[in-house]
Amino acid sequence: MSGVSDFLRELENFKSTWNSMHARVLTIRQGDTGKWLTLALVVRLSAQNLAENERELFRLGGDVIILEKTTRFTREGFSCLLDELSKNVLTVASVRLDFQGFSDFGFTKEKRESWSHNGLHDTEGWPAMILFRGGKNPRELLKNFDEITTKLYTHDEPYENLEQLSVEYIGLPVGGTWSSCVYVVAPVYIKLAASELKSNGSFKLQVSCHRAIDLSDLELSVILTSSKKRVGGFRFRLAEEQGQQKLTE
Repeated sequence: MSGVSDFLRELENFKSTWNSMHARVLTIRQGDTGKWLTLALVVRLSAQNLAENERELFRLGGDVIILEKTTRFTREGFSCLLDELSKNVLTVASVRLDFQGFSDFGFTKEKRESWSHNGLHDTEGWPAMILFRGGKNPRELLKNFDEITTKLYTHDEPYENLEQLSVEYIGLPVGGTWSSCVYVVAPVYIKLAASELKSNGSFKLQVSCHRAIDLSDLELSVILTSSKKRVGGFRFRLAEEQGQQKLTE
């Protein structure tokens, strides 16, 4: 649970910036058990006011289903979702999802826009906090994997393989060399738009952020890549203050 706890702690300062939760899941029925195995699940928070819905996007007979669910973001609803994922219990569009062979949750920060994380990509143009867990390769979970691949190729909406289907609908690959996965993505609506160190010694900084973010909470760290006290035409002095080094000139 440490990954989930760290994730929730980091999200606390940004909870007023999200309005919607959007999820897509690729699930396949395990022939010998009848369980709907989760192969790819991506949940994205968004500042957009997305229309609420719960629907089926793709079906391959009784073998493969891709589902979508969009709801209004609430702190309580989101915490409930994470709790269900931690307990490996989740139902989407009346389909009870099963999670087999998944690791514990990990947590990472993508500090720049246009990020990419193991096949998953930024879709909004903002940094993000990401909760993730990996599972087994679909071939390890499905005895009829090759049969499903053949059915996909001959479907009315044909796909060469599971990987291509997953990229099209979920936005990341599953199958081939890619294992099953779960991602929860929380965009961080604050980023440096531009910065400029002028010849007169002034430092100009432009910040883009959500209207709910208080810029007085912004902390800026400046890292000098030179050990010299003079860099170009600029002189720097570092002062110790409360155990931290801060740029004063």
